[in-house]
Amino acid sequence: MAKSETQSFGVEVEQQEGFEFRVRFDWPQVPGPVRAMASGRLERNERGRYRIAGIDVVLSLAESFGDMPHQGRCLEQFEDFCVVTESVRRGIPVAVTVVDAVGKVVHEAASPTLSE
Repeated sequence: MAKSETQSFGVEVEQQEGFEFRVRFDWPQVPGPVRAMASGRLERNERGRYRIAGIDVVLSLAESFGDMPHQGRCLEQFEDFCVVTESVRRGIPVAVTVVDAVGKVVHEAASPTLSE
């Protein structure tokens, strides 16, 4: 895809019960097994309105990091190719942690400050 090309995608969010939702993406790629947990921080702006001040994400992989092929190259590149993280980071600081199946932290990264 050329840099100037625009692609469309769809996201369907369906409430199951309470705050439990099922999310389906109409996306050209199929991801491997992964679990994502995100926690956010709210702060009040100068007018007293809540705004998202930051998001911390933990990605849990289905495999032990040592069993994954091309592990070093994957960690060097994955955030650059993450559409959501890089899009959100333009306006909200995002920290990402990746843990493997045994709970070992294999990657941590925080957003640069928004003024950078």
